[in-house]
Order: sequence, then structure tokens, then C-alpha cells
Amino acid sequence: RGRPRGSRNKTTLLAQELLDSYAEPLVRKCLHMALQADPKAMQLCMDRILPARRDLPVKIGKLPMSTAAELSKVSEMVLQKVASGQITVTQGLGFSELIENRRRTIETVEVDARVRALLKGELHPGEHPAIIDLPLWREVQERLKAGKRSRLDQAGQPQDALLRGLLFCEACGTPMVPACTTKKNRRHRYYACLSAQKKGWKTCPSRALPARRIEDSVIERLGQLRPLGADPARSPDRRYLMENLVERVTYHGGTGQVRITLTKSGPLPKGGIHD
Repeated sequence: RGRPRGSRNKTTLLAQELLDSYAEPLVRKCLHMALQADPKAMQLCMDRILPARRDLPVKIGKLPMSTAAELSKVSEMVLQKVASGQITVTQGLGFSELIENRRRTIETVEVDARVRALLKGELHPGEHPAIIDLPLWREVQERLKAGKRSRLDQAGQPQDALLRGLLFCEACGTPMVPACTTKKNRRHRYYACLSAQKKGWKTCPSRALPARRIEDSVIERLGQLRPLGADPARSPDRRYLMENLVERVTYHGGTGQVRITLTKSGPLPKGGIHD
């Protein structure tokens, strides 16, 4: 709705009609005032008679501008034409602006090509000499990677958790996952109830259990089935027993009871863990 697009207001049309009807006397009056040296009337008439000239087309020949070297030659040629008077300074500035815009375009295209080449794995020589040599760089990178692996081993889930995937909280029925913490440069391993970690420690009687205590207790009771030598806790058969004999270990934090279920022999008698 509303006035159709392109239509003119009635007031504007009326004003245009009035102006057209008085156009001739107005022009004559303006000319008369200009002849009487009225400055404003004179300026109005001169602007209509001799308007400001626009830049005329200038031909200076072919301008190759595909590379940075060609742009440099073209810029030098423009300066020579300005110096010799073949083109004006204003025209020379216009050409210089065009040359600068072309240079920026070429630079953008080259940067884009370099980025694409780097993403494809291609190497390009740097614009400055290397700060360090390549062997030293590789040695530093290896040390940084080794330090990163060492920090990962000291945090989160320990790599030597014998009961990983085997130990469960009897009260919650959820796994007890291995974890560790470091205090005073000493590493302390433990197993934590997964449900207690998510819902809060007060929701589970088991909460967390020192890893060494539960692992030694399980190994000691498994040693009753298979002799492990003088020190079962340090016997090389520890990992073998866990992988081949144990199916599941449950722990109840409220009673301290541990139940071990074997893969074939069935559950062992209940036992406890005491401080």
C-alpha cells in the first residue's frame, strides 16, 4: 500500500509547475543582476556557463602490472612522464594510486597461495636465516614430548593399575576407576568409585581406596591358589594372575569386605581389608 514507487508528491509537482511557469523571468532577472555585478548572481551564471572540468582520459601506453617487478617499472615510467610534463601531477597521483591498489591485490594473491601450499605440506624458504639449526630443533622437540609424556604418566589414570576394569563398588555397583595424585613430590595411587565422583563422596560408603592396599590384598589371597614366591607383592606373576584368573573384584567401603570372582574357579571366600 501507499504511494506507487517512482511517483512524486503532489506538493512537489505543484512547486515544479510554478517554477516552470516563472522560469523565463527568473533567468532574465538573474542575468540582469549578474550584469549589475551581483557576486552571487555572477557565480551562479558562471557555474552554468563554465562548469568545473572533469579529468580527461589520458593515454600513456600499455602498463604491464602482473608482477612486483613490472609494477616497479610502471611506477618509474609514470614519474618520468610527470617530470617531462606529459601528464599533470594530479594525473600522476591517480596512476600511482592505481599501481598501489594493483600491488595490494598481487600481494594478497601471493599470501593466499603460500598459505595453501603450507597447508599441503610444501616448504618454502624463509625470509630470514634460521635462529637455531635443525638438529638442535629436533632434539628440543623430542625433550618436550618426553616431558609431556612424563607429566601424563604422573596424572590421571596410572599406567600400573592392576585392577583397572576389574574393581567395582559393591554398594553402588559401579566401577572403581584408577587415579593418582602427587603431594610433596610423592605419587599416591588410589581407586575411586565412579558414582561417588559424579554424585558426591557422601553418596557412597566406598568413596576412594588406596591402590596398594587393595592390590596387595587381592594378590595375597590369589597366592593361596598359586605359589608366588617369597614376596607375592613383587612377583612377576601379578599381571598374569589378574589377566587370567580374576573376572571381578568388589569392595564395600562400609564393611571393608572384598569379594574376588575368578574366571573358572568361582568366587573365593570373603575377606577384608584392614588399616
